[in-house]
Amino acid sequence: MSTHTVLSFITPVKAEAEKELTDYLTKIGEDIEGNTEIPFSRMPSLHFASLVIFPDPDYGPYLTFEANFDGDDVGRFLDEVLAVAGPAMHRIYGMTKDYRGSGAVAETKAFLLAHLQRPGAYHVGTPWRTVGRIREEDTLRNAIEDHADGLPKNGQPNALRKDIQNFVRSRDDLKFAQTAPVTGTWAQRNVPKIKWFAFRVVGVLVALLLLPVVVIAAIWLRIKEATDAVWMGEVDESRWRAIGAKEDKYRIVQNHMASLTAVKNGCFRRALQRGVLVLAEFGARTSTNGTLSNIPSIHFAHWSVIDNGKRLLFFSNFDGSWENYLDDFIDKAATGLTGIWSCTVGFPRTYFLFWGGATDGPRFKAIAKEKQTPTLVWYSAYKNLTVQTINKNTELRAKLNGGMSDADARAWLQLL
Repeated sequence: MSTHTVLSFITPVKAEAEKELTDYLTKIGEDIEGNTEIPFSRMPSLHFASLVIFPDPDYGPYLTFEANFDGDDVGRFLDEVLAVAGPAMHRIYGMTKDYRGSGAVAETKAFLLAHLQRPGAYHVGTPWRTVGRIREEDTLRNAIEDHADGLPKNGQPNALRKDIQNFVRSRDDLKFAQTAPVTGTWAQRNVPKIKWFAFRVVGVLVALLLLPVVVIAAIWLRIKEATDAVWMGEVDESRWRAIGAKEDKYRIVQNHMASLTAVKNGCFRRALQRGVLVLAEFGARTSTNGTLSNIPSIHFAHWSVIDNGKRLLFFSNFDGSWENYLDDFIDKAATGLTGIWSCTVGFPRTYFLFWGGATDGPRFKAIAKEKQTPTLVWYSAYKNLTVQTINKNTELRAKLNGGMSDADARAWLQLL
């Protein structure tokens, strides 16, 4: 049964090496498919990856290596990376603080493991599907579509489907499609939902038992919210145009977002920030249909609290444009989005943690632009596929074999 791991490796960069590292990564990112320094396509378990340098006047520059891959063995994944990009990783991390590696794979691997950051919450839009399976099911769809182009347009649905079934059986490279795809065990599909239900029940009971504490905390939160500073600055449009130009340059159906925001001062807000991510993690684990709060366009996303709770790191690999992505958040997930970022500095004014905030669309978009950092290196293993296409490909395969009514066959053909 396929699982996915979502994480990042975070390392401070030597101040004197920031420009050299930026230039080196920029060169790799400009030819993500053809570069020989980090040949991502030769890492068979890797779905998405990014390398981003976050500048900061207080903390100094941070290098983050985001990775979303199949399986749960981080060591095995790093073996994949270092087998094809060992010298490049040694060069990159030689420009970070505390790296003492000589170039030996074992030393670089140990350094990365020591700087591993697991997320407080994450989302996977295509659960249970490995990179290999996603590509196989896309090959199946393309083959069926090519074959269907030669079939009569007004044929009977079941006759057309029978012809397609025979065609698939005749192809040795499509034999995998003769078995139904795995969509998770009963436990994988339902245990997270049971845990989420139990968590909410226990949460309500604890809140009732500690009602005076909850009321005092809510009043204190409201006082803090009413006096929080809201970022009212102007977006650096030249910087934003540069980010947009890179987005346009990719010219694929997917995009990447990376941001790092400061959490408001005080133990109270930092505890709330961690608590909200616990809620988000429970909710995300119950999502097995490809959506996060009814947003159908996110492949992988994750949030991490770093620097002893002082900063919130966010990565997202999503379909469509940045504007449409944020519009989806505002229209479909404003409450959850507000909850996650309510405790960050400069966020639009919130009310009792979950309300307001992201509903102030112009202010929300402005601060999102301000906090987004350009991605220097970004890789997608299937850059022309959306979450919805991947899910349709799985449904096409799942319903390929066996019989069905004409109405169901017609619906199945409409997946093409």
